[in-house]
Amino acid sequence: MVEVKYTIIKEHDAEIIVREFEGIVELGDILESLSFIEKSMMSESVVGIITDGLKANLKLKISDVEEIIQFMQNSERLKKLKFAALVNTPENTIFPTTAHFKSEMIAIRPFTTKEAALQWILKF
Repeated sequence: MVEVKYTIIKEHDAEIIVREFEGIVELGDILESLSFIEKSMMSESVVGIITDGLKANLKLKISDVEEIIQFMQNSERLKKLKFAALVNTPENTIFPTTAHFKSEMIAIRPFTTKEAALQWILKF
């Protein structure tokens, strides 16, 4: 079972949503979380989302990446954001890396630290 915790980091006039996944994470969990963020957490000052998967066990297929990208591209709000994924294994790194190369519209990158992810998101 997956657990997702949400926090907001405020830096100057910008906000970054952090979602921390813990447990087994499947495609539906990711889409549900993005939908929740879109409907309940978005404001004009949100510039990015950090997905912390360091305590997660991703049960995804490479083909799931395209569905996630499509979901983001279909959202006027989400497609304008930067997405940073915190990962610590080659198996989990492949998903944000694949998304980065498959989508020109969505800015997504893998990182190993929250600090590096924040620096990238806040770099305009």
